[in-house]
Amino acid sequence: MEVTRTELDEQKDSSILRDFLSSSNSLINAVVKDAKTAQTAEQENKQRRRDSVGGDTSKETTVLDASKTESREPVMLRLAQMELITELKGRQVSPLMREGKDGAIEDIITVLKAVPFTARSGKRSSRMLSDFNDLSPS
Repeated sequence: MEVTRTELDEQKDSSILRDFLSSSNSLINAVVKDAKTAQTAEQENKQRRRDSVGGDTSKETTVLDASKTESREPVMLRLAQMELITELKGRQVSPLMREGKDGAIEDIITVLKAVPFTARSGKRSSRMLSDFNDLSPS
């Protein structure tokens, strides 16, 4: 913003710069005010954190504590994300046998869904059925 003002001082007849400064001046003031408010809020939060930890501490230890907490936060965040991913993967995997139903039938259905059907495997199963009937005593 200051660069634009110095440019306007050099080029006094530039209407574009004049319009830009007049329209954006209120926005810049609001942004600066918000930035100052954010800084004071952050300082207050740091002070509250220090007070809750254990009263007055030296500046050196607070700097070390701040660096330790900042380095722990990404690790803790990653651990939480990994736990969530593991839980979601576990939910996606359907169990092989459902409780309360006949396990053998459920196993067969699950395997049939997992294995793609081919004409050859269809012939094989019919041969296996006929072989089974031949072996059974009548």
